Amino acid sequence: MQINNWNEYNKNHDLAVKYLKNVQTDLARDTSVFSSTLVTIEQIKDFKAWGLQQQDFSTIDVNYLSALISQKYFNIQSNDQAFQRMNDPNVMNIIEFDSVFMAINSYYTFNQDYLNCFNEWDKESSLKESDYWNLQGINEINFSSPQDSIPIIQDPEIRKQRLEDRILSLEGRNYIKMSLLRVSTIEGIYKRQLETAKRLITRIEKALESI
Repeated sequence: MQINNWNEYNKNHDLAVKYLKNVQTDLARDTSVFSSTLVTIEQIKDFKAWGLQQQDFSTIDVNYLSALISQKYFNIQSNDQAFQRMNDPNVMNIIEFDSVFMAINSYYTFNQDYLNCFNEWDKESSLKESDYWNLQGINEINFSSPQDSIPIIQDPEIRKQRLEDRILSLEGRNYIKMSLLRVSTIEGIYKRQLETAKRLITRIEKALESI
């Protein structure tokens, strides 16, 4: 009986180590994705802040104006493939790894729920911005890629002037400010998730070093 129990424990222990290594790989992917996304967000923030400092866009190319009112959202998710396979309670209850498994569970449940809430808010807010900039009947929408060759029939000068006027209006500036606040907020959420992932990688490394 003792031999069987010991063999079963060793089997579960080996599976626990495998789970931890797989989660570690997923977390490494998370740190890479969140880090690269944060670089993009910082560039967007700087550009929107630059735009809000301008009072005259007459010498600015229309493509810059279009980029200034970009409604991009990110919806970055943590990679939980390894976590979803951690479904054996006998493995999860290995005393040696109890605390690190609890931390992993928190990252993929509580933290992920928190992240999802802000991702959904980010998406909804960006769609409201899109309605304001694109569905007011002031300028013809340009959403096509170059290979689509869908022509814009609105006069380019009129198009640019109307976009300038809208950006410099009180309502337009407020929308850009709210967009800046939106990307700044999601930046903070992604930084939080990134730092949590880094700390969790370190905890897993220490747990694996102890075996």
